[in-house]
Amino acid sequence: MHVSRRLEGFHRKVCGGYEKNTRSGATDLCVLVTCPANAGGTGPTGCTCNSGFWGTIEAAAGGYSGSCSACTAVDYSQGAVTCSTVTNSQVEVCEDGYALTQSADENSADTCNLVACPANTGGSGPDSCTCNDGFHGTITAAGQSYSGTCTACTTVSNAEVSATYTCTSADNSQVSGCANGYTENNRNGAADLCVLVACPENTVGDGPGDCTCDNNDENKFGGFWGTITAKVDGYGGSCQECTPVANSQGAVTCTAVDDSKVSACKDGYALNGAGTACTTTLCEADHYVVVHTCQKCAEGWHQPAGDSTAGENTVCKENIPWLLIAVVLLSVFLAALAGVVVYLNSQKPAAKVTPDNL
Repeated sequence: MHVSRRLEGFHRKVCGGYEKNTRSGATDLCVLVTCPANAGGTGPTGCTCNSGFWGTIEAAAGGYSGSCSACTAVDYSQGAVTCSTVTNSQVEVCEDGYALTQSADENSADTCNLVACPANTGGSGPDSCTCNDGFHGTITAAGQSYSGTCTACTTVSNAEVSATYTCTSADNSQVSGCANGYTENNRNGAADLCVLVACPENTVGDGPGDCTCDNNDENKFGGFWGTITAKVDGYGGSCQECTPVANSQGAVTCTAVDDSKVSACKDGYALNGAGTACTTTLCEADHYVVVHTCQKCAEGWHQPAGDSTAGENTVCKENIPWLLIAVVLLSVFLAALAGVVVYLNSQKPAAKVTPDNL
Protein backbone atom coordinates (compact mmCIF):
# COMPACT_ATOMS: atom_id res chain seq x y z
CA MET A 1 0.00 0.00 0.00
CA HIS A 2 2.88 2.39 0.87
CA VAL A 3 4.59 1.69 -2.48
CA SER A 4 1.35 2.35 -4.38
CA ARG A 5 1.04 5.82 -2.89
CA ARG A 6 4.58 6.64 -3.96
CA LEU A 7 3.88 5.57 -7.48
CA GLU A 8 0.76 7.59 -7.62
CA GLY A 9 2.67 10.64 -6.43
CA PHE A 10 5.30 10.07 -9.04
CA HIS A 11 2.78 9.94 -11.83
CA ARG A 12 1.06 13.14 -10.68
CA LYS A 13 4.32 15.03 -10.71
CA VAL A 14 5.72 13.73 -13.90
CA CYS A 15 2.50 13.68 -15.90
CA GLY A 16 1.32 17.33 -15.50
CA GLY A 17 -0.01 18.29 -18.93
CA TYR A 18 -0.02 14.72 -19.82
CA GLU A 19 -2.69 12.16 -19.52
CA LYS A 20 -1.65 8.79 -18.11
CA ASN A 21 -2.29 5.89 -20.39
CA THR A 22 -2.33 2.78 -18.24
CA ARG A 23 -1.51 -0.25 -20.28
CA SER A 24 -2.13 -3.67 -18.88
CA GLY A 25 1.03 -5.77 -18.99
CA ALA A 26 3.04 -2.85 -20.37
CA THR A 27 4.64 0.29 -19.15
CA ASP A 28 2.25 3.18 -18.57
CA LEU A 29 2.50 6.12 -20.96
CA CYS A 30 2.08 9.86 -20.32
CA VAL A 31 0.29 11.28 -23.39
CA LEU A 32 0.53 15.06 -24.07
CA VAL A 33 -2.84 16.78 -23.57
CA THR A 34 -3.83 19.33 -26.24
CA CYS A 35 -3.95 22.93 -25.03
CA PRO A 36 -7.45 23.79 -23.81
CA ALA A 37 -10.14 25.77 -25.64
CA ASN A 38 -9.19 29.25 -26.85
CA ALA A 39 -5.52 28.53 -26.26
CA GLY A 40 -2.74 27.73 -28.61
CA GLY A 41 0.80 26.50 -28.41
CA THR A 42 2.30 23.16 -27.46
CA GLY A 43 1.90 21.85 -23.97
CA PRO A 44 2.52 21.25 -21.38
CA THR A 45 4.26 24.59 -20.71
CA GLY A 46 3.61 26.35 -24.03
CA CYS A 47 -0.17 26.81 -23.87
CA THR A 48 -1.16 30.47 -24.07
CA CYS A 49 -4.51 32.13 -24.66
CA ASN A 50 -5.30 32.95 -28.25
CA SER A 51 -5.57 36.52 -29.44
CA GLY A 52 -8.87 37.91 -28.23
CA PHE A 53 -8.74 35.94 -25.01
CA TRP A 54 -7.00 36.36 -21.72
CA GLY A 55 -6.08 34.06 -18.84
CA THR A 56 -3.34 31.73 -17.58
CA ILE A 57 -2.97 28.08 -18.55
CA GLU A 58 -0.83 25.84 -16.37
CA ALA A 59 -0.09 22.16 -16.72
CA ALA A 60 -1.88 20.08 -14.15
CA ALA A 61 -2.34 16.41 -13.51
CA GLY A 62 -4.27 14.94 -16.35
CA GLY A 63 -4.19 18.17 -18.36
CA TYR A 64 -4.27 21.89 -17.52
CA SER A 65 -5.66 24.32 -15.02
CA GLY A 66 -6.97 27.81 -15.77
CA SER A 67 -8.98 29.04 -18.75
CA CYS A 68 -9.00 31.62 -21.55
CA SER A 69 -11.87 34.14 -21.42
CA ALA A 70 -12.87 36.34 -24.34
CA CYS A 71 -11.62 39.91 -24.14
CA THR A 72 -14.26 42.41 -23.09
CA ALA A 73 -15.75 43.89 -26.24
CA VAL A 74 -14.96 47.55 -27.02
CA ASP A 75 -18.18 49.22 -28.12
CA TYR A 76 -18.24 50.48 -31.73
CA SER A 77 -14.89 48.85 -32.55
CA GLN A 78 -14.24 46.61 -35.48
CA GLY A 79 -11.57 43.98 -36.07
CA ALA A 80 -9.59 42.05 -33.51
CA VAL A 81 -9.64 42.77 -29.79
CA THR A 82 -6.61 41.88 -27.69
CA CYS A 83 -6.18 41.96 -23.93
CA SER A 84 -4.29 40.54 -21.02
CA THR A 85 -6.95 41.17 -18.39
CA VAL A 86 -10.66 41.63 -18.29
CA THR A 87 -10.21 45.43 -18.18
CA ASN A 88 -7.57 46.26 -20.78
CA SER A 89 -9.08 45.37 -24.14
CA GLN A 90 -7.14 46.89 -27.04
CA VAL A 91 -8.37 47.50 -30.60
CA GLU A 92 -6.87 48.83 -33.79
CA VAL A 93 -9.91 50.27 -35.60
CA CYS A 94 -13.28 51.76 -34.69
CA GLU A 95 -16.44 51.77 -36.73
CA ASP A 96 -16.91 54.68 -39.14
CA GLY A 97 -17.88 57.82 -37.29
CA TYR A 98 -16.04 56.82 -34.12
CA ALA A 99 -12.54 57.85 -33.06
CA LEU A 100 -10.13 55.54 -31.26
CA THR A 101 -8.81 56.66 -27.88
CA GLN A 102 -6.03 54.37 -26.76
CA SER A 103 -5.81 53.46 -23.09
CA ALA A 104 -3.45 55.45 -20.96
CA ASP A 105 -2.19 52.46 -18.96
CA GLU A 106 -2.09 48.66 -19.01
CA ASN A 107 -5.07 48.34 -16.76
CA SER A 108 -7.60 50.27 -18.85
CA ALA A 109 -9.26 49.56 -22.18
CA ASP A 110 -9.26 51.45 -25.45
CA THR A 111 -12.51 53.29 -26.29
CA CYS A 112 -14.29 54.21 -29.52
CA ASN A 113 -15.90 57.63 -29.09
CA LEU A 114 -18.60 59.11 -31.31
CA VAL A 115 -17.33 61.90 -33.55
CA ALA A 116 -19.65 64.93 -33.54
CA CYS A 117 -21.44 65.71 -36.78
CA PRO A 118 -19.49 68.27 -38.85
CA ALA A 119 -20.21 71.98 -39.24
CA ASN A 120 -23.66 73.06 -40.47
CA THR A 121 -25.22 69.72 -39.70
CA GLY A 122 -27.55 68.30 -37.11
CA GLY A 123 -28.09 64.83 -35.71
CA SER A 124 -26.13 62.61 -33.38
CA GLY A 125 -24.14 60.62 -35.94
CA PRO A 126 -22.74 58.54 -37.34
CA ASP A 127 -25.61 57.71 -39.67
CA SER A 128 -27.94 60.58 -38.76
CA CYS A 129 -25.82 63.62 -39.63
CA THR A 130 -27.89 65.75 -42.01
CA CYS A 131 -27.40 69.29 -43.27
CA ASN A 132 -29.14 72.01 -41.29
CA ASP A 133 -31.86 74.15 -42.83
CA GLY A 134 -30.19 76.64 -45.12
CA PHE A 135 -27.60 74.12 -46.31
CA HIS A 136 -27.47 71.23 -48.75
CA GLY A 137 -25.17 68.25 -49.15
CA THR A 138 -24.64 64.65 -48.03
CA ILE A 139 -22.69 63.61 -44.94
CA THR A 140 -21.35 60.06 -44.65
CA ALA A 141 -19.37 58.53 -41.80
CA ALA A 142 -15.88 57.64 -43.01
CA GLY A 143 -13.09 56.38 -40.80
CA GLN A 144 -12.75 58.46 -37.67
CA SER A 145 -14.65 61.35 -39.22
CA TYR A 146 -17.13 62.15 -42.02
CA SER A 147 -16.99 62.74 -45.72
CA GLY A 148 -19.03 65.34 -47.58
CA THR A 149 -19.87 68.92 -46.68
CA CYS A 150 -22.93 71.08 -46.15
CA THR A 151 -22.97 74.12 -48.43
CA ALA A 152 -25.14 77.16 -47.77
CA CYS A 153 -28.21 77.48 -49.98
CA THR A 154 -27.80 79.96 -52.82
CA THR A 155 -29.28 83.29 -51.76
CA VAL A 156 -32.24 84.76 -53.62
CA SER A 157 -31.80 88.31 -54.89
CA ASN A 158 -33.99 90.88 -53.12
CA ALA A 159 -34.93 88.52 -50.30
CA GLU A 160 -35.82 90.01 -46.93
CA VAL A 161 -32.85 90.85 -44.70
CA SER A 162 -33.65 88.09 -42.21
CA ALA A 163 -34.55 85.53 -44.88
CA THR A 164 -34.11 81.84 -44.14
CA TYR A 165 -33.64 79.20 -46.80
CA THR A 166 -34.23 75.54 -47.47
CA CYS A 167 -32.72 73.64 -50.39
CA THR A 168 -31.53 70.29 -51.56
CA SER A 169 -29.16 71.60 -54.22
CA ALA A 170 -27.46 74.80 -55.31
CA ASP A 171 -30.28 75.79 -57.66
CA ASN A 172 -33.54 75.18 -55.80
CA SER A 173 -33.40 77.60 -52.87
CA GLN A 174 -36.75 78.25 -51.21
CA VAL A 175 -36.85 81.58 -49.40
CA SER A 176 -38.92 82.56 -46.36
CA GLY A 177 -39.84 85.97 -47.76
CA CYS A 178 -38.90 88.86 -50.03
CA ALA A 179 -37.89 92.42 -49.26
CA ASN A 180 -40.57 95.09 -49.13
CA GLY A 181 -41.73 96.05 -52.60
CA TYR A 182 -41.12 92.56 -53.98
CA THR A 183 -43.42 89.56 -54.28
CA GLU A 184 -42.36 85.94 -54.02
CA ASN A 185 -42.60 83.68 -57.05
CA ASN A 186 -42.46 80.06 -55.91
CA ARG A 187 -41.20 77.80 -58.68
CA ASN A 188 -41.61 74.07 -58.34
CA GLY A 189 -38.22 72.40 -58.60
CA ALA A 190 -36.38 75.69 -59.16
CA ALA A 191 -35.20 78.55 -56.98
CA ASP A 192 -37.74 81.06 -55.75
CA LEU A 193 -37.68 84.54 -57.26
CA CYS A 194 -38.39 87.90 -55.62
CA VAL A 195 -40.10 89.95 -58.33
CA LEU A 196 -40.25 93.75 -58.20
CA VAL A 197 -43.76 95.13 -57.79
CA ALA A 198 -44.45 98.15 -60.03
CA CYS A 199 -45.07 101.47 -58.29
CA PRO A 200 -48.79 102.07 -57.72
CA GLU A 201 -51.10 104.35 -59.70
CA ASN A 202 -50.31 108.07 -59.96
CA THR A 203 -46.69 107.67 -58.90
CA VAL A 204 -43.30 108.02 -60.48
CA GLY A 205 -40.16 106.00 -59.83
CA ASP A 206 -39.04 102.43 -60.26
CA GLY A 207 -39.58 101.14 -56.69
CA PRO A 208 -39.35 99.93 -54.14
CA GLY A 209 -37.62 102.79 -52.34
CA ASP A 210 -38.29 105.58 -54.84
CA CYS A 211 -42.02 105.34 -55.57
CA THR A 212 -43.30 108.88 -55.02
CA CYS A 213 -46.59 110.55 -55.84
CA ASP A 214 -46.52 112.39 -59.15
CA ASN A 215 -46.34 115.91 -57.70
CA ASN A 216 -45.27 117.53 -60.97
CA ASP A 217 -47.60 115.96 -63.54
CA GLU A 218 -44.83 113.88 -65.09
CA ASN A 219 -47.42 111.32 -66.16
CA LYS A 220 -49.66 114.03 -67.65
CA PHE A 221 -52.58 112.96 -65.47
CA GLY A 222 -52.36 115.91 -63.11
CA GLY A 223 -50.60 116.41 -59.82
CA PHE A 224 -50.92 114.11 -56.82
CA TRP A 225 -49.75 114.11 -53.22
CA GLY A 226 -49.30 111.44 -50.57
CA THR A 227 -46.78 108.98 -49.19
CA ILE A 228 -45.96 105.59 -50.70
CA THR A 229 -44.13 103.05 -48.54
CA ALA A 230 -42.85 99.68 -49.68
CA LYS A 231 -44.25 96.74 -47.71
CA VAL A 232 -44.53 92.98 -48.04
CA ASP A 233 -45.74 92.06 -51.53
CA GLY A 234 -46.17 95.68 -52.65
CA TYR A 235 -46.78 99.14 -51.24
CA GLY A 236 -48.80 100.97 -48.65
CA GLY A 237 -50.30 104.45 -48.90
CA SER A 238 -51.96 106.21 -51.81
CA CYS A 239 -51.70 109.31 -53.97
CA GLN A 240 -54.52 111.89 -53.84
CA GLU A 241 -55.23 114.38 -56.58
CA CYS A 242 -54.03 117.93 -55.89
CA THR A 243 -56.72 120.35 -54.74
CA PRO A 244 -57.81 122.40 -57.82
CA VAL A 245 -56.86 126.09 -57.99
CA ALA A 246 -59.93 128.08 -59.07
CA ASN A 247 -59.71 129.72 -62.48
CA SER A 248 -56.33 128.12 -63.26
CA GLN A 249 -55.39 126.25 -66.37
CA GLY A 250 -52.78 123.60 -66.99
CA ALA A 251 -51.25 121.21 -64.49
CA VAL A 252 -51.67 121.57 -60.75
CA THR A 253 -48.75 120.51 -58.58
CA CYS A 254 -48.64 119.92 -54.83
CA THR A 255 -46.99 118.08 -51.97
CA ALA A 256 -49.96 118.22 -49.59
CA VAL A 257 -53.68 118.83 -49.63
CA ASP A 258 -53.30 122.57 -49.04
CA ASP A 259 -50.31 123.68 -51.13
CA SER A 260 -51.53 123.37 -54.73
CA LYS A 261 -49.67 125.49 -57.26
CA VAL A 262 -50.24 126.35 -60.91
CA SER A 263 -48.23 128.06 -63.59
CA ALA A 264 -51.05 129.70 -65.55
CA CYS A 265 -54.53 131.13 -65.07
CA LYS A 266 -57.53 131.45 -67.34
CA ASP A 267 -57.85 134.59 -69.39
CA GLY A 268 -58.76 137.53 -67.25
CA TYR A 269 -57.10 136.15 -64.11
CA ALA A 270 -53.65 136.89 -62.77
CA LEU A 271 -51.41 134.41 -60.92
CA ASN A 272 -50.21 135.56 -57.52
CA GLY A 273 -46.53 135.55 -56.68
CA ALA A 274 -46.70 132.20 -54.86
CA GLY A 275 -48.48 130.54 -57.77
CA THR A 276 -51.27 129.43 -55.45
CA ALA A 277 -54.24 131.56 -56.63
CA CYS A 278 -55.71 133.09 -59.76
CA THR A 279 -57.31 136.48 -59.08
CA THR A 280 -59.27 138.88 -61.30
CA THR A 281 -58.47 142.60 -61.87
CA LEU A 282 -61.15 145.29 -61.36
CA CYS A 283 -60.72 148.24 -63.66
CA GLU A 284 -60.49 151.78 -62.27
CA ALA A 285 -63.05 154.44 -63.08
CA ASP A 286 -63.12 155.59 -66.68
CA HIS A 287 -61.63 152.29 -67.82
CA TYR A 288 -63.30 149.52 -69.74
CA VAL A 289 -62.47 145.84 -70.50
CA VAL A 290 -61.07 144.77 -73.85
CA VAL A 291 -59.97 141.12 -74.18
CA HIS A 292 -59.59 140.74 -70.41
CA THR A 293 -57.50 143.91 -70.00
CA CYS A 294 -58.37 147.33 -68.66
CA GLN A 295 -58.25 150.13 -71.22
CA LYS A 296 -58.72 153.87 -70.56
CA CYS A 297 -61.85 155.50 -71.96
CA ALA A 298 -61.41 158.10 -74.69
CA GLU A 299 -61.69 161.80 -73.85
CA GLY A 300 -65.29 162.69 -73.28
CA TRP A 301 -66.29 159.18 -72.37
CA HIS A 302 -66.63 157.53 -69.01
CA GLN A 303 -67.19 154.19 -67.23
CA PRO A 304 -67.73 153.48 -63.53
CA ALA A 305 -64.97 151.61 -61.66
CA GLY A 306 -65.31 147.85 -61.08
CA ASP A 307 -65.35 146.22 -64.51
CA SER A 308 -63.73 142.73 -64.11
CA THR A 309 -61.12 141.60 -66.55
CA ALA A 310 -62.53 138.05 -66.11
CA GLY A 311 -65.80 139.07 -67.68
CA GLU A 312 -66.93 140.05 -71.13
CA ASN A 313 -65.77 143.19 -72.93
CA THR A 314 -67.33 146.45 -71.69
CA VAL A 315 -67.73 149.89 -73.32
CA CYS A 316 -67.34 153.45 -72.13
CA LYS A 317 -70.32 155.80 -72.19
CA GLU A 318 -70.18 159.28 -73.73
CA ASN A 319 -70.12 162.08 -71.19
CA ILE A 320 -73.39 164.17 -70.98
CA PRO A 321 -72.80 168.05 -71.11
CA TRP A 322 -74.89 168.82 -68.07
CA LEU A 323 -73.75 172.46 -67.80
CA LEU A 324 -74.67 173.22 -71.37
CA ILE A 325 -77.97 171.53 -70.86
CA ALA A 326 -78.52 173.59 -67.73
CA VAL A 327 -77.65 176.84 -69.54
CA VAL A 328 -79.94 175.94 -72.40
CA LEU A 329 -82.73 175.00 -70.06
CA LEU A 330 -82.21 178.20 -68.07
CA SER A 331 -82.24 180.27 -71.26
CA VAL A 332 -85.41 178.56 -72.36
CA PHE A 333 -86.94 179.16 -68.98
CA LEU A 334 -86.01 182.83 -68.93
CA ALA A 335 -87.30 183.31 -72.44
CA ALA A 336 -90.54 181.65 -71.50
CA LEU A 337 -90.80 183.74 -68.41
CA ALA A 338 -90.28 186.96 -70.38
CA GLY A 339 -93.00 185.88 -72.77
CA VAL A 340 -95.37 185.32 -69.91
CA VAL A 341 -94.67 188.78 -68.51
CA VAL A 342 -95.28 190.35 -71.87
CA TYR A 343 -98.45 188.43 -72.27
CA LEU A 344 -99.71 189.37 -68.88
CA ASN A 345 -98.92 192.99 -69.45
CA SER A 346 -100.78 192.90 -72.69
CA GLN A 347 -103.91 191.81 -70.94
CA LYS A 348 -104.22 194.84 -68.59
CA PRO A 349 -107.21 197.41 -69.42
CA ALA A 350 -106.31 200.88 -70.74
CA ALA A 351 -106.32 203.69 -68.15
CA LYS A 352 -109.07 206.33 -68.25
CA VAL A 353 -108.16 209.99 -68.85
CA THR A 354 -109.32 212.22 -66.00
CA PRO A 355 -108.48 215.58 -64.91
CA ASP A 356 -106.31 213.91 -62.31
CA ASN A 357 -104.24 212.16 -64.97
CA LEU A 358 -103.45 215.17 -66.81
